[in-house]
Amino acid sequence: MKYRFITIICLFCFSLNLTAQQPLWYADGAIVYTDYQSIIRVKGHMQNDHSGVFTNHGTTTIDSSYINDATTQGNGEYQVGLHWVNNHLFISDTSEVLLTSLNQLITGDSISKFYDLTLLQNGIKIQTLDARCARYLHLNDAELATDSFNMFIDNPDLAAISRNTGFVSSLNQGRLVRFMMNTGDYLFPTGSSLGVLRYRPVILSADAANPVRYGVRLANNDAGMDGYNRQLTDSNVCELNPLFYHLLTRKDGNTNCSMFIFYDPANDGDWDGLSCWHQPIPQWQDMSPVIASTAANPLNYNKKQSWTGWSAEPYILSKVRPARPIIIGNNPVCGGSTEIYTIQNPANNATFHWSVTAGGTLNGNGQASQSVYWGLGGTSDTLSLTQTSAIGCSSWPGILNVIVSPEPVASFNAIPTTALGSIPIVFTDSSMNAAIWTWDFGDGTGAIISSPEHIYNTEGTYQVMLVIQTAEGCYDTAYTSITIIDGLHIPNVFSPNGDGQNDLFEISGTNFQIFYCGIFNRWGHKVFETDNPQISWNGLTTTGSMAVEGTYFVVLRIKLLNGEDIEYGSTVNVYY
Repeated sequence: MKYRFITIICLFCFSLNLTAQQPLWYADGAIVYTDYQSIIRVKGHMQNDHSGVFTNHGTTTIDSSYINDATTQGNGEYQVGLHWVNNHLFISDTSEVLLTSLNQLITGDSISKFYDLTLLQNGIKIQTLDARCARYLHLNDAELATDSFNMFIDNPDLAAISRNTGFVSSLNQGRLVRFMMNTGDYLFPTGSSLGVLRYRPVILSADAANPVRYGVRLANNDAGMDGYNRQLTDSNVCELNPLFYHLLTRKDGNTNCSMFIFYDPANDGDWDGLSCWHQPIPQWQDMSPVIASTAANPLNYNKKQSWTGWSAEPYILSKVRPARPIIIGNNPVCGGSTEIYTIQNPANNATFHWSVTAGGTLNGNGQASQSVYWGLGGTSDTLSLTQTSAIGCSSWPGILNVIVSPEPVASFNAIPTTALGSIPIVFTDSSMNAAIWTWDFGDGTGAIISSPEHIYNTEGTYQVMLVIQTAEGCYDTAYTSITIIDGLHIPNVFSPNGDGQNDLFEISGTNFQIFYCGIFNRWGHKVFETDNPQISWNGLTTTGSMAVEGTYFVVLRIKLLNGEDIEYGSTVNVYY
């Protein structure tokens, strides 16, 4: 280590004011030089005044503020514990300035042009004027508050800004401005601690490797508070983010870029679009098409590819209204008929809501394809459809006016609709104006009488169809589903290990009542019994301990609906 700097300081510090409470290093017009590997520690303010020149190639640690009223230069390191005050000329060379405390100012009368600027601690570093960074800005865990000013990053390196949890906040015309000369992704780590703490960054990716500067800030409030009324939108915008918006400005150059605007779906809601404030018509304009990413790692983003409308400045997350549906289907129709209507070009992952006037009835709802039962006819009815995006934004309704001719109504009842095999299912026709009946029971058999009975012998779900025909040749069709079960479901394995999966042994069935269940181990010892028809065993035995792994025997006594009592046996395997 070199010690020559100590002598030089003594020669040129003409006024050295030390107090017990706040020591002060004060150079009144002095020329001070610190060599490489040298160290200065000032337990208070350090001030370079008048025409002095402080050349720092070593490490200067200042517990309080550094005040530069003259010339500061050199390739060294400045560790500043309070404020950085530059009132004259700071020549950064290849130096690094570290702001080491919680809340600090970058202030003065002259713009500081840092080479490397490193922010330590997790406080707020506030600018009171513009500042520049020639190489790297290391945010770490701090907030850099540019206020109404700009922080210019002049290094076109994609990695010129690094962070852990830190971010850059701005107000009014303040921006984080980056010089871009690559086609990669430039991170603008914007956030705010005003109100709700938010980190909502932006990435800009230039279309070409040409020099251009963009400035970004997060406005952490409702856009309407700044004169950008969220109720003023074009017809494609459904909803706008009420929590925050961004301001993006192309400062110079003419290279367009793609923008990625990030948000937290857990706290901000879900958004699938972007909108910009458009002039001369003062309204929010949809920017579709937008690519919506739902990676949530931990933030989602909405991306506008190769945006060209940089005359706009405010940008906001939006929900895009799906296109007005076009309904495809038969028109006119027979009254009493069931018709299938579909939507032309449905939105991705959308849900659908159909409605119809009194002459029609919807069979279900919510799908892109909709079955509609038309009434007795002789009317003109309206079928309408809206589609709702996955994030809850609905389209304007699509309308189809349907002419319904008078026709018969097909209708029947089936009792029961869920049954054990071999039990007759009774179908009772209640159709109007039917002359011919054609039944399809869904198992390859049918009937041509009005009210048949049918027995299913195989387990499954069967779609039963009745087609009626009038003398005029108009058809109507009615459907129902019949479910045939084997009557009893007994699991053969369960694992009562408390992991939330398959922890219970449960027996289910229909058309009978279980009035006793006993479970025995392989030595014939009873480990569980119940007369509760809702059988559920968690593996706890009659001794108060958990059942060991192995095979257990299940004995059931069952009463059928016809009053017959039967006994049924099975096994279940316990494992952990």
